[in-house]
Amino acid sequence: MKSELMNHFTWLANTLAESYTYPWSDAFKAKELKNNFDKFYESAKKLDLDLDKLTVDELQEMRFRKWDDESNLWLIPLWFVPLLPVGIELTTIFGNKVTYTGDNIDLDIRFGCIAFGIVKKD
Repeated sequence: MKSELMNHFTWLANTLAESYTYPWSDAFKAKELKNNFDKFYESAKKLDLDLDKLTVDELQEMRFRKWDDESNLWLIPLWFVPLLPVGIELTTIFGNKVTYTGDNIDLDIRFGCIAFGIVKKD
């Protein structure tokens, strides 16, 4: 995995641990959770996470999951959805193509991934 992204995950895990460990009020924990995820995504959007450029190994490390051997469809993990660029073409598990508008996909997960992905050439 790109070390920059690993650094982001480590920072996020540490900030989540604060909310779990410290005896903060629920309201303060909720505020911190939102603020920290906002910071995580704001910073992660500056990383080079272009899905066309990422290797299969990098996708696997980020927990994208291959749907089946025939389609070579890599399902998107829920955590990655806020990093999807508007206008990207996604493919559903049924093979339908969808142009992502920022709010037109179902976020129900299967094994941590949504039912949309990218077709990746080996």
